[in-house]
Amino acid sequence: MKNKTTLGIFVCLLLMLTISVSASISSVQPEDDSWFSNNNLNFSFSLTNYTNTTCSLIVDGVVEQSSSASASDNFVETIPEGEHTWNINCTNNIASEERTLYVDLNVPTIQLGSPLDESEHEELDSLTFTVIDNLAENVECNVNVNGNKQTVTVQNSTEENFSITSITGTNYWNITCSDEAENTIFSSTRTFEIEEEETYPFTVILEKSSYNIGQSVLMQITAVNDSNVTVEICPNEQGFVLCYNVLRYNSNNYPEIEVLPYTDKVGNYILEGRMQYGNISKTYTTNFSIRNNIQIDVDGDTSIAEGETTEIKIAVSGGITPYTYNWILDGGGTSAKKDQNFTYDKPDEYTNILKVTDAAGNTRNATVNINVKELYKLVITVKDSSTNKVVSNANLEISGTEKKTNSQGVVTYYLTKGNYKIYVSHTDFEFYVEDDYRLKENTTLTLELSKADNTKPSITVISPVDGDEISNKNLSIIFRVSDESNKVTCDLYTAEQ
Repeated sequence: MKNKTTLGIFVCLLLMLTISVSASISSVQPEDDSWFSNNNLNFSFSLTNYTNTTCSLIVDGVVEQSSSASASDNFVETIPEGEHTWNINCTNNIASEERTLYVDLNVPTIQLGSPLDESEHEELDSLTFTVIDNLAENVECNVNVNGNKQTVTVQNSTEENFSITSITGTNYWNITCSDEAENTIFSSTRTFEIEEEETYPFTVILEKSSYNIGQSVLMQITAVNDSNVTVEICPNEQGFVLCYNVLRYNSNNYPEIEVLPYTDKVGNYILEGRMQYGNISKTYTTNFSIRNNIQIDVDGDTSIAEGETTEIKIAVSGGITPYTYNWILDGGGTSAKKDQNFTYDKPDEYTNILKVTDAAGNTRNATVNINVKELYKLVITVKDSSTNKVVSNANLEISGTEKKTNSQGVVTYYLTKGNYKIYVSHTDFEFYVEDDYRLKENTTLTLELSKADNTKPSITVISPVDGDEISNKNLSIIFRVSDESNKVTCDLYTAEQ
């Protein structure tokens, strides 16, 4: 029993000795979420009871360095740009907490927005800029306007609209920004002018911003009396443009109403007015457009049968008269005639393009599609329904075309596919109508006519006979009708004497 007790006391003392010599880690640097503008970083820490202890620097889960520990240790490591996690890991399961650090080797970029450098304004109460950084979500900036600096935190890559107070005359502004790693960037300095209260008024005002070709355009020129005013009209296009002759005005009684002469040509234009009054020079710019109001009306049958001729008539309005005409015909031909006749031998759709040009060179196109349908032969034989004999000189009408049957009782039509009404008449026969005949191929058709009934019916009264006296209120009248028709309608008339 004594031996067992002694052994237990020894084990307990050994455990207490082991616990008392375990190392502990403290004073770990750098702090969590630290930012650095260089990548040679110092990692420091302190240990107690560090005997027989080895410590390692762990960066992004990888052991970068290891060494035998002392009371105060540090590692110097080159860390690439970006976000990283790290901690100190020592033997005997001793480790610091995992921390995050950021290495940012690049300065931000500042993109100045408005106002533009050397721009002029009647008033201005804000400016815009954008800061772009490779890592930081937010960047701190100093906005300097006329020496007055204000600090603002802006979101990365998002345009900042910053309110300012400007002064009459010349103003200047610039931006200084620093990211989390204190990388600092200075923008260029811009200037802008806030104009003084209007002392020398100058405007050139048009009634509207859009006009038809040749429309009269009035412009109101407001300027200082006795000043010289010029107005220049130029096409609003890229590259070299040919402007109209400069218009010149001088008056001692502004405002003046003038007619703008250059409205014949379709396009977008810039009007630039300039006023010179002594050594005072001012400009005024506005835009207007001349829209194409040329209209082409096409009149004529654009759906015809093969071999049929159609006349297409053209009516043109708008623009500047006179007009010229240029047809580009299906098949490659051309024509300068205004109106055109078209005949085609084969069924198809034929596309013809008309280009109309007015006296000022403005153009408008119209497309005329002619649909040519295939013709089918319809041979009609007219017969007497009672005798089955052919009927000559019968009158037929289909789609407004009248024809007579020949001695064989036959008439021939050439028609396109479709539904037709066929009218047949003859003095000896009843009028006949085929109300909805569908033609879809070459066809032979027989129509039978009924004899016309030109004889009046014969009526014989059987009772009562003429002169009979009737005592009974119920009168029975018996009569006989004779007629070639199977059905006769009769009316009965009575009268008192």
